[in-house]
Formats: sequence, structure tokens, C-alpha cells
Amino acid sequence: MPRKKRGLPRGYLLTFPIYSTIIRVATRLLCPRFHVSGRTNIPNRGAVIFASNHLSDIDPPVIGAAVRYPLCYMAKRELWEIGWLGKLLTFMGCIPVDPGSPDRKALKACRTMLDAREPVVIFPEGKISSSAEMLPLLPGTVSLALGAKVPIIPIGIWGVQQALPYGQTIPRPTFAKVNLHFGPPIHLDDLYELQGREAREVATRRLDAALRAAVDVAKRG
Repeated sequence: MPRKKRGLPRGYLLTFPIYSTIIRVATRLLCPRFHVSGRTNIPNRGAVIFASNHLSDIDPPVIGAAVRYPLCYMAKRELWEIGWLGKLLTFMGCIPVDPGSPDRKALKACRTMLDAREPVVIFPEGKISSSAEMLPLLPGTVSLALGAKVPIIPIGIWGVQQALPYGQTIPRPTFAKVNLHFGPPIHLDDLYELQGREAREVATRRLDAALRAAVDVAKRG
């Protein structure tokens, strides 16, 4: 029997119920009006990419509060410079990435996770939007989805910028609505036979449209 490819760390998987409970409680305390829609679009655990717009440093735990199974997150490399946080991210199997650049090493690590049937969370804009408006999407997300032949679940987030505004480091409780919406999965099967650049361009347009639609739903709450 072939050996299962390496996925998320065993320690994280074993302690996930504790982590999940802490994150959900913390999210409710920070954002009492937190609401999740489109739950039927969340697939059973497996190889899938969750792609979200990016408004705040607390986007990853907010997504974690909505999905009830372990996720693999891409996170900006500078977070590993914060001692305790870097150790926690490593324990969770997070993948460091250089924001705004074609980080091939990070994409390769994500591919390894997908090949091990682990779900991966990516922010296709590559960085937090200072204006809350969506930034142009980097090609890494669709390249990864096309190469691994996995679907993408678009996520729209809105309101988190009230709990942790751009440029700040300390969250603050907010009674503003914080909404997260999971859009329908994006399947790219019809693009697998196209040439690389053409497939990426078409896939990027689909993802951009799907993300904007999900964000609109989150805004309406």
C-alpha cells in the first residue's frame, strides 16, 4: 500500500478541537454579530482551495471559526519573526509566503498539502487591502488549482476591518456586522487542456468575478 503523502502536522490534528473551540469563542467575543452564509458550499474535508478577499490580519482565524475542520493557511513570512506566533504557525502547518511575489517554494508546499488531500486557504490578492476594495489577483491561486486539478471555494469577508483596521495590531471588539460568505465552488475542468497562460487568464477572470460576488453578499449581510 502506498504511503500517504505528508499533510498537516499530527500534533495540530490531535489538538484541533481545542484550537477550534478557542477560535470560535474568541471570534464571538470580538465580533458578537458574526454571521456565516453559504455553508452548503463548504465541501467535506479534502483537496480544495479556499480563496478569500483580504481585509484584516484576523481574516484567517475568522475563516477558521467558520470551517469545522483543520485548514492549511498561507501566511506572510514576516509573522514567523514574532517568536511565539512563528512557533504556533509552524505547529499548525502554515506555509510562509513572500507577499506580492511569485513565491514558488510556497506554491510547491501548497501543492504538497493538496496532494495529501488537505484543504488550503489562500488570499489571492497577496496582501491586505488598505482601502477595503479588492486588489488585482495574483496568478498563484489559479495556477495551483489548475496544476492540482482541485476546485476553488470563493470567500467574501466584510466587517472584520472594524475589529482590526488596516495597519493596527491590537484587535478591538466591535458590534458592527461581520459577515463571511462561501460562494459556489469554481470548477476549472474545462481549462485543463488549454495552454498555460490562456488557462490562467480565464481562471483568474472567473475567480475575480466569483470573489466580487461573494464580497457583495457579505456586504449585504
